[in-house]
This record gives sequence, structure tokens and C-alpha cells, in this order.
Amino acid sequence: MPGLDHEMPIALIHNRPETALELLHVATGVPIPPFAAARVESVDSTQPVPVERRADSVVVDRDEA
Repeated sequence: MPGLDHEMPIALIHNRPETALELLHVATGVPIPPFAAARVESVDSTQPVPVERRADSVVVDRDEA
């Protein structure tokens, strides 16, 4: 079972999805493009083949359009 070290960052991102983009910027130095909203979406990334992959969290950022 995952511990607090695993679950705490996921909870932070679920509560404030922009955190994922800020961490990505800090880790890579790549600027974050302007966006109107960031939200957590489905973590299901299954494929029609027997292998199932799931993310702990998925953040989507959208521009105003």
C-alpha cells in the first residue's frame, strides 16, 4: 500500500492542479504556456491490449479558446 510520501503530492495536485505545472517548470526550466484553467481528469489510460496503465493523477491545462 502506498505511503504518505506517495499520497501527499497526489493530494496536493488534486486540490490544486496548477501545482503540477509549477513543479514541471521548476524541474525542467521550461516555461508554462498561458492557460485559463487546469483540472484533474480521469487517470484511466488503459489500452485494448491486456496491459493496463493508470496514472496517480492527470492534469489538463486549457487556454481561453
